Amino acid sequence: MALRYAIFDLDMTLVDSIGSLMTSANLLAREFALPEVTREAVLAAEKSAPNVTFKLLWQALWGRYDPAWYEVYRDRLADREYAAMTLYPGARETLDALKGRGVGLGLASNRDRPRRALAALGIESHFQAVVGQLDVPRPKPAPDMILKALDLMGAPSEETVYIGDAPGDLLSAAAAGVKVFAVTTGGHDQAELAALGAWRVGENLAGLLEVFWTA
Repeated sequence: MALRYAIFDLDMTLVDSIGSLMTSANLLAREFALPEVTREAVLAAEKSAPNVTFKLLWQALWGRYDPAWYEVYRDRLADREYAAMTLYPGARETLDALKGRGVGLGLASNRDRPRRALAALGIESHFQAVVGQLDVPRPKPAPDMILKALDLMGAPSEETVYIGDAPGDLLSAAAAGVKVFAVTTGGHDQAELAALGAWRVGENLAGLLEVFWTA
């Protein structure tokens, strides 16, 4: 059956967010007298769990978590992080091409408020459905986000592909009954992603268009 819908992950799939996560972590570190972190430490923390939430990320970086950190991040630091995000080369063009061909686009991200990030990146209008952690009972790797996006879009699972970079993306998509186009931009290699059940694996989003044009 032809593919007609695509649901994207955000961090390390559409955007290189390691630099922006490092920026917000170090702003937080200065607020709470925590050790500042490196890009390498953030990347390692991102890879430490199937899908990383801020709580898990900060626990990995500092060995503990304080809810007060998130309050400061949410109220004062989030917009500075979004401003530091950068789309991967070709990501905007891929979204433009898919939308131009009538492909329905959605986003399912473990961020609490992914619309704010999409607005800062100037791509919010591309998506018919945007689902974040606050919109569902369970974040990825549970299937809740993808299932909600499918429902909002009116998209049959068999006509949908999920695009992500992390093991949790594959687990979530498999439980939701959708195929996965996995990218290696999150630091997981092709063999690892294929072994986890990815339908297709690419180094970036470039191969996604071919999948749609030939499906």
